[in-house]
Amino acid sequence: MKCTKITLFLALSLTTNSAFTQYYQARTSEDQRLEFRKIPISGPAHLRNTPSPQISGFPIGFPANRNFKNFRNVALADIDKDGIPEILTGINKTLYAFKSDSLLWQTPLDGLAIYPPSVGDIDNDGAIEIVQVTGGQGEKGRIYVFDRDGTPIEPWPIGFNDNWILTAPALSDLDNDQTLEIIVNERDSPSGKVHILNLDGTSFNSNWPVSLGGTPAVTPSIGDIDNDGEKDIVVFSTTTQFAFDLDGNLKEGWGFSTEPFQKYSFQSPILIDLDQDGFLEVIGATHGDVPQYYVLEHDGTFAPNWPIDVPGSSWTFNTPTVVPVQGVYNIFMSRPLFQDTVNSMLFSWTSDAIPKAGFPIVKTGGLEGLISVADVDGDDEFELVFGSQMADSDGLGYIHAYEMDGVTQVPGFPLQPRGWTFMNGVSIGDVNNNGRMDLVALSNTVENITGTPDSTYINVYELEVRYAPQKVLWSTYKGSNTRDGLIGSDLVSSLDTKSTPIDVVVFPNPTDDLLTIELTSRINAPKVRLMDATGHLEKEWNLRESKSQLSMGQLPAGLYWLVIYDNDQLLGVKKLIKLQK
Repeated sequence: MKCTKITLFLALSLTTNSAFTQYYQARTSEDQRLEFRKIPISGPAHLRNTPSPQISGFPIGFPANRNFKNFRNVALADIDKDGIPEILTGINKTLYAFKSDSLLWQTPLDGLAIYPPSVGDIDNDGAIEIVQVTGGQGEKGRIYVFDRDGTPIEPWPIGFNDNWILTAPALSDLDNDQTLEIIVNERDSPSGKVHILNLDGTSFNSNWPVSLGGTPAVTPSIGDIDNDGEKDIVVFSTTTQFAFDLDGNLKEGWGFSTEPFQKYSFQSPILIDLDQDGFLEVIGATHGDVPQYYVLEHDGTFAPNWPIDVPGSSWTFNTPTVVPVQGVYNIFMSRPLFQDTVNSMLFSWTSDAIPKAGFPIVKTGGLEGLISVADVDGDDEFELVFGSQMADSDGLGYIHAYEMDGVTQVPGFPLQPRGWTFMNGVSIGDVNNNGRMDLVALSNTVENITGTPDSTYINVYELEVRYAPQKVLWSTYKGSNTRDGLIGSDLVSSLDTKSTPIDVVVFPNPTDDLLTIELTSRINAPKVRLMDATGHLEKEWNLRESKSQLSMGQLPAGLYWLVIYDNDQLLGVKKLIKLQK
């Protein structure tokens, strides 16, 4: 993934007097110049061709870099602990924090911010930290850590010979000390390195950084893939898959090259125990000569029935979305569309590669951005929400929403922001605190097509449905603001909580903070993990008494799961509702 070779597929439709709608497909060449070609497609592409209304104060536009646009949308995070999420995004050389339509703060950056920031309580003091990395061709690469007011924390920012810090940082507690480490990629041309850094900027241990032997290609994913009790670092170069232990040693079965047939760029993998065998699978996609969707076992071998060839040999840069649908994990991935005769663009499979009924979604215009999952029409069922590589003759892009049948479009969609949404998507929350669901999306315009300066827009659409956190399963890059890519393996079993192997009493439920958990059965080494609606681990406690009081702290309101273990044996699950404090 030499970043001078980033390919941006844009399309602009021009209606003619013939039976065809004329599209322009654009991409950047190796020297970063935009190139275009005309592609005639029969029939109308979309029904809507007028701008969609947004909430007061939006869209907000900013000058964008000519060669590099934003990938993977924004971060929504309640950084000031008032129960209302802020909009966090780096655009060009500035990091912005918006509270609704008001600028909370902005801070300049060395280098370009391309990926969204990662967010978490790194030092476990109850306050949120924000990690933004930068880079770009000819730009200074930096790692920033900010407090909630946008003030850099000492000794940040730091860099490594001004080298590009590629993709996004991942945050994870690697040594079980209740604090988070920062895992980042450095492009040290022609090679690259992966670093694990402490909050004070020092290396996690003397074995880091570790060389990848090529350009880093994906945001690292963090999890105990082989169930040996320690987390592993899963990271790819453009041609090689790696999994390292915490001492920087290559895990058995990893470190193999796919060159010259397959490559990796931006398809950051997701880690999850799909088959409930105690080991994590690695889910992602490739491009190159033989692009594929894959599921890997913990030892780097393909899971049964995988991989699946990408139709039309499309180069896809998609990061998967993996969520439970009716008690079964579903994998969602996409591809862009070029001159294909069949417009299949969004796919869904079960863990054993069985296609979900009604899929793939077939429509004009593919995507390579975030696939969100939420109840956006208030019918108590989840829908898929995603962007597009298309724009119409007025330069308006698309945000689509489809039912889980893969066929039915949600009424009121597509939404049409100014510019393309293709490498971004939507994040979902209630950013103006009026109780309604908001969709937040970045879009980009390109001067070569629109005749106006390159710009990036923050768009916020309000839907006519009530917002609640449990109505959203997936709405940010890699499923979590920590970007660690680890999805809780207990969600499937926890969806049915009618019976548990042990008696567990949890009260009050719902709660706005403190809760009491009482184990009426004797357990040797009880441990409780608190997971959010997607199964992402939020907190973990070792219980020293049969009756213990726990605090959910400043976690946002929503649906959570309390998962009880004894020596890592799953004993029970309780659904918990967190109220706004």
